[in-house]
Amino acid sequence: MDGVAGVIVSVGTTAFPTTKWKGGNTPKAIDEEAVKRIASVAAKVSTMKKLVMVTSVGVDRTGEMPFLILNLFGVLDAKRSGEQAVAAAAAQGGFDYAIIRPGRLIGGPFTNLDVSKLLRVEGGAENGVAIKQGDSLLGDCKRDACSEAVVQSLINEDCKSIEYSIISTEEKALSESQWTEAFQKL
Repeated sequence: MDGVAGVIVSVGTTAFPTTKWKGGNTPKAIDEEAVKRIASVAAKVSTMKKLVMVTSVGVDRTGEMPFLILNLFGVLDAKRSGEQAVAAAAAQGGFDYAIIRPGRLIGGPFTNLDVSKLLRVEGGAENGVAIKQGDSLLGDCKRDACSEAVVQSLINEDCKSIEYSIISTEEKALSESQWTEAFQKL
């Protein structure tokens, strides 16, 4: 990471045991241990300005439905541990961070074998989003809307050491000034 100013962490595996866990690709290994390693290295990079991490809604609500079920094998606990490592590394390294907690990711590329694949939920530049501080939203988030949040979190100077949840809406997409306004409110 020498010379890097920004890092995006968007790792994960399935919440429930599948063949994707083969070789140790478990939530603990990926969402916790791998993220801790990335955060630890980032804290030592003198040029680091911001680290953006994508996790999931529900990390702070593991005792509530539907997150109770989603967390049966510890995926949300592992994500939360990774988030804590990122915040600690940012404090240690003196850089900003953004933790984005999207709702269930839907839309292309159609890699998830669920309703969104069957229905071919589409995204597009017109995607609006609802954004709230912390872990308070519930709903779906289109992948391209989440990607826009990642980019805005990385480049927008008003996005400073925040954690927020995001879901898609039927509203018009946020302009750059509306993203700035949303970050200032957080």
